[in-house]
Amino acid sequence: MTMYQNETYEFQGDELESYEVEIRAMLYDALKNKTMAAFSELQTLREKSQHQHDTITKLRGEVFKMQQVRENELLENTKQAETNIRRQFAAGFNVGDEIYVIGSQTTRTQCEKCTGSGKVMVDVLGKDVKVNCPHCSYGVIIAHYYFPQRRPIHHININSNIWRNHKDGKQNVGRIDTQITLYLSESGDGIEVHKNNSQVFHTLEECRMECDMRNNEVR
Repeated sequence: MTMYQNETYEFQGDELESYEVEIRAMLYDALKNKTMAAFSELQTLREKSQHQHDTITKLRGEVFKMQQVRENELLENTKQAETNIRRQFAAGFNVGDEIYVIGSQTTRTQCEKCTGSGKVMVDVLGKDVKVNCPHCSYGVIIAHYYFPQRRPIHHININSNIWRNHKDGKQNVGRIDTQITLYLSESGDGIEVHKNNSQVFHTLEECRMECDMRNNEVR
């Protein structure tokens, strides 16, 4: 039977120092690798956090723009609705509209038939009788030329009268009369707008047709 005795190994000074250096190097490398890994992970988290922050900022900006667009559209729609309501009350007109009215130019020329005297000689039963000239007015021929004029509406006056009908001893709301007057300047005379109006026009073509008709009537 063989007996083994416990043997101990005693490190020499140089061997112990070398072993400690190796241990320290291993610990340093392990700590370095772990630190680098932690730093890399932290950097990744920072980049991800920055990306999320940029995305949130971008989304907030887009939401703000959408809100601005929506608010502007709502404001524009509200203004348009108000304008439409005003037009309904003012026969389709609104302050600031460019409309067309009939302008006129008057010329006065001496009558050639009576040479401006206003009288002509005619034969009545063989006698010369002086009568008023049928071609002029007191020796003057007055001619009117009508043409379109474009003018802006300065303000509008609307007057409404509600009449009551008395029937069977009861008062019922009857006819409603509305008078619409357009003013083309602050102190100028107004133009009343009627159902069959022939003084105010929305378009140049309508106004020109009326002017042509009046000029043909004069001729």
